[in-house]
Amino acid sequence: MANYGRNARPRDAVADFLLGGNRKRLVVTRLAEHEGVSAAVLVDELKIGRATVFEVLRALRAVEALEPRGVGYRLTRKTPLGRALRGLVTALAEVGEQNVDRPPRPRRAQAGKKPVSSPRIRRRP
Repeated sequence: MANYGRNARPRDAVADFLLGGNRKRLVVTRLAEHEGVSAAVLVDELKIGRATVFEVLRALRAVEALEPRGVGYRLTRKTPLGRALRGLVTALAEVGEQNVDRPPRPRRAQAGKKPVSSPRIRRRP
């Protein structure tokens, strides 16, 4: 289960599903919108953990979707993936905040009922 730290669990939105979750989506969106933003600014402004910010930056750098800009980074326009992520963020601007209906989870749907256990594997002596 995801750990949101001091933040409440966000509602389920289309953009969160497409961009790897709420916090990752916030970082990618911020990198697409600005001319350059540092990891420290991302942590402060988005109120998310440093580990999450650095995880996203590290992944985007590894696939050459980031470029240095000033004291920070931004999504590049020079590589196909950088352009695709920028395009996805732009396309999601109108519909990305729409709620997504999640399928019921067995533990939550059957609150109060004893969970069904899976069959145990018998070990040979």
